[in-house]
Amino acid sequence: MAVKTAQESHTDTTMIMARLFNAPRPWKTVLPLLLLCLVSGFLVEPSPAGLVTYGLLVFSLPALLGAALTKPLADLLGGKTYLRRTILLSLVTQFMILGVLIVAGVVRVAGAILGLPGTVVGLDRLVILATASTVWVRQVVMASTSQSHPLKNLPSILAQPLLGFAFLWLVLPGVWTPLNLGLATSLSIVFLLSAIAFTEVANRPLKKTFGVSGLRMMRHFLDHMTEPDGEGQEEIEGFFDSFAVPMSVPVAVLGLRSAAGMEAAVIVPSVHPGPFGTTGGSDLPAKVKREVADLTANVLVPHAPSTHDNNPSTTGEVRKVGRKARELLAAASAVPGGSRLARAQVGEANVTAQRFGDAVLVTASLAPNPTDDIDAATGFAATLAAKDAGAREVLVVDAHNSLAAGSGWVVFGSKQSRDLIEAVRRAVADALRQPVPSLRAGCSQWFLSGSVEQGLGDAGVQCLVVEAGGQRVAYLLFDGNNMVPGLREKIREAVKDLVQEAEVLTTDNHSVNIALGGFNPVGARMEHGHLVATARGLVEKALLHMPEVQGAAASGYVDEVRVWGHESTTRLSTGINSTVSVLRITAGVSLALAFALSVLALVLVG
Repeated sequence: MAVKTAQESHTDTTMIMARLFNAPRPWKTVLPLLLLCLVSGFLVEPSPAGLVTYGLLVFSLPALLGAALTKPLADLLGGKTYLRRTILLSLVTQFMILGVLIVAGVVRVAGAILGLPGTVVGLDRLVILATASTVWVRQVVMASTSQSHPLKNLPSILAQPLLGFAFLWLVLPGVWTPLNLGLATSLSIVFLLSAIAFTEVANRPLKKTFGVSGLRMMRHFLDHMTEPDGEGQEEIEGFFDSFAVPMSVPVAVLGLRSAAGMEAAVIVPSVHPGPFGTTGGSDLPAKVKREVADLTANVLVPHAPSTHDNNPSTTGEVRKVGRKARELLAAASAVPGGSRLARAQVGEANVTAQRFGDAVLVTASLAPNPTDDIDAATGFAATLAAKDAGAREVLVVDAHNSLAAGSGWVVFGSKQSRDLIEAVRRAVADALRQPVPSLRAGCSQWFLSGSVEQGLGDAGVQCLVVEAGGQRVAYLLFDGNNMVPGLREKIREAVKDLVQEAEVLTTDNHSVNIALGGFNPVGARMEHGHLVATARGLVEKALLHMPEVQGAAASGYVDEVRVWGHESTTRLSTGINSTVSVLRITAGVSLALAFALSVLALVLVG
């Protein structure tokens, strides 16, 4: 069996959301549902009467009424679901019914052609089989999306099948003979037990590794997609915290102070903004900004070198980091002067360095080559290299600005890592050789409400323009999870007549990974021309107000911050992949077994 590398496992974890999907709005599902019901009715009785009696009465009304009843029944017994999900569930169960009818039709035709005995099943029993089979789908879905307890799920599971049986009795009053009643009960029990067995097997991989139910966690993931700040988040964070480990987290801050107060703050905590939505470290910029909002309105939280192993387990752990950043900013002493920006290229590594007071802000990138996170070990080594070059305080930023599907980490010890560390050393040394007595700085921000699906988090796009010794530098920070290759270059080209230097950064905010498919870098779902024009407009706006500033930098550690820890990402990814593999195999086996037993029962009773 092939063993996944850390990079492959990391990619799998950031793509968790690709395993899930949002149910469409109810009105988008109703019409396809009615169409399937009519087709099913026509297959039972190919005539206009069949469309009415079976299509509308036996299939459509139970499907719609069952969807309407499933939600209150689930909620009443401690579960949780939504109308959009219950209507989608009715659609899925109707596909099951249609499949049974098609297979039965093929068997009937083949049997008639070949003259085989025992291949014709009465319409009443055929509809009973099709309706009973929906119990399997409904149990699996309700266990995955509402609650795990089969007895508490039973009323919502049986809502549609019982209505189907009832309307069948209205159409064919004589259908419920004792034998058919026994068949309907027996077949429903067979499909229910088969589904329960399937869900138990599906739970095992994550339960064995982490002691939790895989289907229960999927249910909370779905709830979080529907209600990001609901109880689903608490459950997910509780799960993350169950395997988290304490860590001393480095935090570096840089305040830009003018005579009027703090113009902007750059905060670089060495934790990772993952895994998705607003859980744990996700939406890190907004969570940190809330802790320091009283100091300045312009808070930039770029991505520190870190991976999913450094995900804070809960929102409370992120608050610890934010409070430490505020403490450092409030206590830091302002130092005048700075430097022009220096840039160094070593191999694929492209690094900038600029001094603010007695601190140096470093950005590290391998763009235009696609890469994912720079790991924490490389970041730590880069910080030491910068201090060896003469910097007192260092803020090392992973620019995180060029990503393609499947891109891996920059791992300590690799050539990319070595080149990056050397480029940091050269860039910092070069910046320190270009001192200037004063700096000017301006800030601007742009927010787009509800833009998570388009790849931008709550912090939108932020711009910091610095003027030093006649050189203007623009730092453009996008609150997203990396950037499609080539967009960084378009943005830098668009502002080159306004500033002499520019760098494009992303926060690696994983709130955008809640979008369908999980993979959602900046520029993947938003028009590039709009993003480029926005960036240029922000630079123009920042240039309108450029007061003289001094840098106030500090760094420290936050002890006992609970993060995922070494190899937890790999373990979680392996557990999820094992669950998916188990689902694929056991779903087919358990459903096939249920159908085999049901068909055998029909054959035996004649």
